[in-house]
Amino acid sequence: MLSSLVTTKLYFPPARSPLVSRPRLVECLQNGLKGRLTLVSAPAGYGKTTLMSEWRAGVGCDYTTAWLSLDGDDNDSTRFLTYIIAALASQKLGFGETTLALLQSSPPLSTQVILTSLINELGAFDKTFSLILDDYHVITNHPIHEAVTYLLDHLPSQMHLVILTRADPPLPLSRLRGRNQLIEIRAADLCFTVEEAAAFLNQVMGLALSLDQVGALEQRTEGWVAGLQLAALSMRGRVDVQDFVSAFTGSHHYIVDYLADEVLNSQTEPVQEFLLRTSILDRLTAPLCDALTDRSDGQTTLEKLEHTNLFLISLDNERCWYRYHPLFADMLRNHLQQKYPDMLGELHLRAAVWCEQNQFIEQAIEHTFAVEEYARVVQLFKKYLYQWLFPRRSSLIWRWFESFPEYVMRENPWLGVAYARALWRRGNREAAELPLNYAQQALTNMISNGQLPGDDPEYLFLSADLLSLQGLFCASKGELERAIELANQALAIAPETAYTIQSIAYIDLYLAYIDQGEIDRAIEACTQAMPLAKAGGESGAITNVYQDLGSMLTIQGHLKQAAQIYRDGLQYVENKFHSHLPDHSILLIQFAEIYYEWNDLYEAELLANRALRLSEPAYWQVMIYGRIFLARLQRVKRNWPEAISLMEKAETLLQHLKGAYFEKELRAYLARLQTELGKLDEPAQWVQSVTLDLGNRLSYPQHVIAFQLAYVLSALDREDELLTLLSQIEPLTAAQGCIGWQIQALVLQATAWLRKANPSNALTCLEKALFLAEPEGYVRIFLDEGESMRLLIADYRLQVEKRMQSTNRENLERMKAYIMKLLMAFPLPDFATSKLAVHDLQSTILEPLSEREMEVLRLVAEGMSNGQIADALVIATGTVKKHINNIFGKLGVQSRTQCVARARDLNLL
Repeated sequence: MLSSLVTTKLYFPPARSPLVSRPRLVECLQNGLKGRLTLVSAPAGYGKTTLMSEWRAGVGCDYTTAWLSLDGDDNDSTRFLTYIIAALASQKLGFGETTLALLQSSPPLSTQVILTSLINELGAFDKTFSLILDDYHVITNHPIHEAVTYLLDHLPSQMHLVILTRADPPLPLSRLRGRNQLIEIRAADLCFTVEEAAAFLNQVMGLALSLDQVGALEQRTEGWVAGLQLAALSMRGRVDVQDFVSAFTGSHHYIVDYLADEVLNSQTEPVQEFLLRTSILDRLTAPLCDALTDRSDGQTTLEKLEHTNLFLISLDNERCWYRYHPLFADMLRNHLQQKYPDMLGELHLRAAVWCEQNQFIEQAIEHTFAVEEYARVVQLFKKYLYQWLFPRRSSLIWRWFESFPEYVMRENPWLGVAYARALWRRGNREAAELPLNYAQQALTNMISNGQLPGDDPEYLFLSADLLSLQGLFCASKGELERAIELANQALAIAPETAYTIQSIAYIDLYLAYIDQGEIDRAIEACTQAMPLAKAGGESGAITNVYQDLGSMLTIQGHLKQAAQIYRDGLQYVENKFHSHLPDHSILLIQFAEIYYEWNDLYEAELLANRALRLSEPAYWQVMIYGRIFLARLQRVKRNWPEAISLMEKAETLLQHLKGAYFEKELRAYLARLQTELGKLDEPAQWVQSVTLDLGNRLSYPQHVIAFQLAYVLSALDREDELLTLLSQIEPLTAAQGCIGWQIQALVLQATAWLRKANPSNALTCLEKALFLAEPEGYVRIFLDEGESMRLLIADYRLQVEKRMQSTNRENLERMKAYIMKLLMAFPLPDFATSKLAVHDLQSTILEPLSEREMEVLRLVAEGMSNGQIADALVIATGTVKKHINNIFGKLGVQSRTQCVARARDLNLL
């Protein structure tokens, strides 16, 4: 009977040369020999057989191995077992004669009797061996699966079974897996890495591709070996290799032919229909598939496709969502286009309806765009853009806006306003004016054509929206009277329910008032905008109002109130919307600035890093400023490499930023940072490019540029220019009630006068700054000026009582405490060279030590433990601990060693 078999099915396929070595998988195969079963399961073309050949040619060369390639004819149980015996007989002469005789007996014996005989003969092997069954997916006869299961359950210890298949067989895999008797190698394991893909394409296939080209092909094929091979065949002899790589998809004829022949054509008609109809989806789930196929077997079909390894990849553990391999999907879409060209539009619209109903808004828009139903896209935008899409996927929105043809943008006023507002939020003011003009013209045309009556609510909404947005533009360009006029017009015609539009109009007023130096009116505008923004429910508008109100309070020097506003704003938007919205980044970075000023560097860094994470990839202002802020913070912490790295990243990002209205401000911030990190050439050039026309007011943009200019001039030792600039700035800040700005100006003046060897003027400026800064606890504005400022404050402290004779005692004590807090916040100085005398050092403590604390301090210095001190003073150990904590707090230390050292510096011991 064995003589009638096809013997070539028993030959182990030889290893091809050259071959891409895959030692990680070979090692996995070798380790699998210790168990019962190795399952190599993957779709066609993943290199299952090639991997076995590599193992056989290497570490498996001395291992006894029988090979059997199966085909559809082997679904007969007798034929299957006969081939099994023939494969094993090739490794041991005379094997299986008894079992073969039982197979040929008449009448036929039960399968269990035959298998028992086979297992007994297998147990007679005198060494370990493996049986490899290739293409097991062709076996569909259930009795054969039962026979293999019985064999696995009673497998002799010296035998190992290997199954190569395109689909998981109906064997007890879970049981074997649970008993650690199964080794699995799947498609994800067989995928080529970039390095393996490079070796395959350039060494095996004889190409000369760059690493970028290899990476592009590897990404597109997802490491699928056959896909890479077919791509390589397509590239042979081509001169336009880069063009091919850039355009490579599943529509290339080699890919189409292979997948069609090997996969698609072998499926039943219902499965083919399912594959083609669902190929338009990036992600598949059963209800969505049912909506496209007009069937109800979506879940069953998806599970069957996954079970058969039909290029379907599960995206979760619950078997709810899947996707096709990209090349397989490309091939399916190509066939769908050829077979059912008129069906595409209907399928996409069905998918869009289902996605919207199930709140997959992004996918609904994508499917609607796919069939160029632009009017429907605009309706989806109107419904979901601000409340849903902008907060979550701002970067995706840019691609959508740019996907509209120009004629659609020109003809739809709502779309023009939405695009202009989006560009504004990104900082592209100049680019935003074009769609805003389109919107104005489209609205005018609709009115003149009678398409939109003047009393139509939509007309009033659009007109108010246009006016409020135009007011933003005018305010940002300094056209303040026009901005106020437009804002008031918007408020006059806006429907009562146009809450967001009204809030934006009040922000117009805020911007105009702040530029006019009318701080109180600016705050009033923010206060009026707040409930409207919340009623409108747009996270961006709400965030803007909280941000603007906090900024106003900071400018006024009210740090504590500003911190509370930022805290309330973050809590509101996170409770109302989502804790990871990009809109929040501006609140976080401004909140971080307050903590930085209070010298809480830990909290400042925490908030700034979170802001940076949220801002990318769309919020350029925070992306760049966040790095500048963190670089300054790292410099304070003496982390120079990280500070320099952040500065360089900010420089790179700023080079790519074009046309944003805040670009000049960011360049000013960067110039200051560069000087602080010792990079002076670029800031010196930047100084030459700055032009300031201050007039009789100081707007926010002017403030940013003016003060960063002042810091740069200070770093460049150009005191005369600095003092001239500050002499213009400081009176303006005082007149506008901008206490925060005024403190900055006074501190810079104090430092400049000190360098000009004019301590009298320096102390005058310092005193004024201290009085303004003390109520809100400013710290870093003084610390950032370095040792010269510390010495100036120390000098001032010696004269404080004389200079403050007119101040009541309570104010005197409070100011002394504040001064000492500042002195202690500076890095510990070398007291031997300090201008403070020894008797003055003792009084730098915020609060003097009590008599009992002095006793405890002396015993600590003698090295006594808490228990020993308690015994010596006849007090409880807990009381000792409380005294020591009080001492640590007053001396500003955290350990006994620091405590003793600090006490000696202060001449307390």
